[in-house]
Formats: sequence, structure tokens, C-alpha cells
Amino acid sequence: MQPAIHEPLEVEVFSHALRAVAEEMGATMIRTARSINIRERVDTSCAIFDREGRLLAQAEHHPNQLGALLSMIPCTLRRYPADEVREGDVFIGTAPDEGGGTHLPDVTVAAPVFCDGRLVGFVVCMGHWPDVGGKAPGASIEGSTEIYQEGLRISPIRIVDRGVVNANLLDLLLANTRTAATNRLDFQAQLAACAIGGRGVHEVIQRYGLPRYERLCADVLARTELTLRHALAALPPAEVAFEDTMDDDGFDDAPVRLRVTVRIRHEPAPHVVFDFSGSGPQRVGAVNSIKAGLYPSLVFVLKALLAPDLLVSAGAFRVFEVVAPEGSVVNCQPPAAVGAKGPLLERVVELCFGALAAVLPDRVIAASGGNTSYFFSWYDTAAHTWHIHLEGGPGGAGARPNGDGPDAIQVNTINLANMPVEITEHTVPVLIERWELLPDSGGAGRYRGGLGALKEYRLLKDMHVVPHGDRHRFPPWGLFGGQPGAPGRFGYVRDGVETRLPSKGEGHHLRAGDLVRIRTPGGGGDGDPRERDLQLVARDLGAGKLSPAAARELYGFAYGFAGGA
Repeated sequence: MQPAIHEPLEVEVFSHALRAVAEEMGATMIRTARSINIRERVDTSCAIFDREGRLLAQAEHHPNQLGALLSMIPCTLRRYPADEVREGDVFIGTAPDEGGGTHLPDVTVAAPVFCDGRLVGFVVCMGHWPDVGGKAPGASIEGSTEIYQEGLRISPIRIVDRGVVNANLLDLLLANTRTAATNRLDFQAQLAACAIGGRGVHEVIQRYGLPRYERLCADVLARTELTLRHALAALPPAEVAFEDTMDDDGFDDAPVRLRVTVRIRHEPAPHVVFDFSGSGPQRVGAVNSIKAGLYPSLVFVLKALLAPDLLVSAGAFRVFEVVAPEGSVVNCQPPAAVGAKGPLLERVVELCFGALAAVLPDRVIAASGGNTSYFFSWYDTAAHTWHIHLEGGPGGAGARPNGDGPDAIQVNTINLANMPVEITEHTVPVLIERWELLPDSGGAGRYRGGLGALKEYRLLKDMHVVPHGDRHRFPPWGLFGGQPGAPGRFGYVRDGVETRLPSKGEGHHLRAGDLVRIRTPGGGGDGDPRERDLQLVARDLGAGKLSPAAARELYGFAYGFAGGA
């Protein structure tokens, strides 16, 4: 039966009020966190839930972290029944299979919200800490083969009891990390964000009154559900499939097979099934994902293609079903390593895009440059402290049906900011010698893919470097005759000789004076390159985004024609 919306006009205002609270939580976290990964790259997420753990609103910072937020409250309530949760409590978790993050560095902090002594919901703040222990700095992506090597696993536990921090427990947790001082300050920032969120929810309740607040929370869920069902009803019933391949798992060179079948059905109500049967088994390397990690990618697909302006709530999860065989790379079982799940979860979006291109050719974009990240770490022997720096490399976005893909951008569910050069050089003993777009890296097409980027770091001291990415062997695909984007590449230069590094896996001990070279993939193209407007080819030539040879070979461009040089 279709849900009812009691106040169809007011629910829009109410949804934005809750969204504003979540955004204010995020702004507090970003302003007060110590780690620059949160302050500059915005590697954080904040959300508001009802008392049953259903999502009501989320700040649009890092959508991929929604999977962890979704499981935190239900797992907390299983360990601490609602009648044992008290005002002023705060819970913390990291364990992917028990309600924490989708990998261990995504530390989740949740606080209940009470009104007149009654539990009415939760506010949740997640932050990606620089380090949570494990086999090595950056262990979340460095060659781990089981989750125990990746760091501190915390099932949801009460860290603040009625307003009093359990200092002994906090000290115990921080003592098992390499960046304890920074982590402590990030934790305090998360507490501040939750305090702001709780205050904001109280203000909304005061505006509406508790009975009406709870009715409107139900309306939020119903509106999300009905919006998506209405959009699905406008599509024909369909069954479409797509396959793609990841380079490897960082441990075994064998490619990682991924497959999805998308079924759009209208009975008993419009809904969609995402079936990942046919995807490869879980791997020894850490590219695996828990099933909950798939949900933010799938919600993103529905929002992007069907209702871009929709404010996401748990109502979205009522309109789709996920089939993910246990023991597969998309539904791994303990003690599988999951720290390097980022490229896989980004690939889930593109799997669905590839399948749905047959149904929505005017909305789907080609494959993008994916998820590239890397750690720099070094030990200060004088101060006896570790320093760990995480950056992400933006790649080219896939071409759109009506325009070129943006250059050098974090795409889809990643949504992180690029790290400013000044911040990196102030924080890390490196000199950034080049930071530029890569000509010819965007896949050719009627509309070309966005360009990947080249970034070079001159190391000023010995350092441990852990690169992590994908699309080095299997480049981003194009659509409808568009060509693939250029693959990515990692390497370092010593004495004038470049040594290529694998796309993921173990870290590398490099020396002062070495040059670390990061090339990110370009996006795939859309449509036949020979149909491209030659004025656009000339524009790309003039901007240095396209070489003369590529203009002739790919687009048949002749100098002196259509504005050419």
C-alpha cells in the first residue's frame, strides 16, 4: 500500500529545516576538526535519524559514508535497548560488520536526542581519522589481508555516559592509534557537531511541537518513497545488465569481476532490483565491501538519474532491493579486509550507470576517473610522533549526454574537495613541482571525457608512500561510440629514471629527493568522435587540452578550419 503524506506542502519546509541542522553539524565539524583531511577535503558526514534509526536528513558532504551511518543506530540499539539510552549519552563505532564505518578509519559518533524525557531520534557525525592503528600507517589501504590488520575495531560502545566522557576508555582507544593527539581533537569536534545537531533538532521540535514533528518525520520518509516510485513508474519495465573489471585487489594480480543486473518492475508497486550475482568472490586484498556499503551508491544512482533535487531519506530504501551473494566482493564476510573499498563502491555507481544507459540514454554519463588516494607518512624521532597525510587525486568525469565531462574532479559519491597546494606544502615535507591537467586524457567523443591530472611531489625527507587507485589496466569506458579515457599511473623518479608502481597494495619507502608522480585517469567519451563540433575541437586545442596529433587522428581536425590554429 502506498504511504500517505499528511502535510504535502509543509513537509518540504520541514525537510529543509532538518537538512539545515545536518549542514550546521557538518560546518561545525569542518571548522573545529584538527586533521586537514576533514578540514580541507571535507572527509566527513553528518545526519539526523528518528528513534528507530531511520535516516531523515543528511548533509551533502561525502555521500559514500551514508552506508556506515545507516547501520550505526540499529546496531547501537541492539546493544543498548532504547530504555537504556540516556540523555547526554554518546556512542562510538568503527567496525564495518557491527555498525561502524564501511572501513575502520571512518569513525562514527552518535548522540541520542530527547524531548521531555522521551527518545525522539539521533544525530550522527562521522569523520575519517588519519590513523586507527593497524599493520602500518595508512593500513586501511596498505596491503591488508584481513580486517584485524587494518586497525581498531569498535562495535558501538557508550563513550559518554550522561554527559561525562569515559576518559579511561577514550585513552585506551587513542593509545592504539599513531595520531592520538589529532584523533582526540577530531573526536571533540564530533562531540561538538552532535551537540549542535541535538540543539538544532530541539529547535525544530519547539517550532512544530512533538506530535506534529513525528508526523512530519513520517511524511519525510513517505515523500522520498513516493517521489522515486513516481519516477520509476514513468520508465518502462526493463531488465538490463552490465559488467566491469577492477585492476586487481592489491594482493593478487587477477582482475576483480563486477556485474549488476538492474530490473525495473511496476508490480506490486514501482520498484527496482539491483542484483550483483555474477560478481567475483571476496578477495584476499582489501577491495571488498560489506553489503551496507552498497546502499549509498545505489541511492546516489536513483537520485542522480530520477530525482536530482530530492532530499534523501530512508524512504529511498523502500523502493529498491539489493541482491548481493554472501561471500562475494560486494558482500564480504568476516574477517575480510575492507580498507580499500573506495574504488569498488565508486565502481558500483558506474556499473548501474552502464546498465541503465539502455533505459536512460539522455541522463547517464560515461565512466569517470574513479577513486585515487595516497598516504604520505613519516616518523619524527625527536618528538616520537607519527605524521600521516592523506590526499585524493581528482580524475576526469565521464562525458555527459549533452556536454563534456568536467576536468580533474572528485566524482559521484566521493564528493571530496581537492587539497590546496599551500596546505600540503605547509603540512608535509614536500614540494609540489607540477599540478596540471593531462592533455589528451579525456576519452574522445561527440562530447569528450574530462581530463585527468598530473601531480608531482618532490620529497624533502625520507617518507613512506602508499598509493591507492584503479583504472590503471582497465580505463574508464565510453558510451554510444565514445572512446575510453586514458588510464591512470603511479610512479616515482629517482636519478632520472621512473619506476612504475602498482595501482594499489603495499606501501613504498622512498628517499628524500625522489619525485612521486601521480597521473589520474580521464573520463570516457560519449558519442562518435567524428560528430564532435569542430569549434569545440579548436577550443580544446587553444586551451592545450588536446594535442594537434590527437585532433587530427581522433576528430579529423584540419588546421585553419572551423577556427583552428
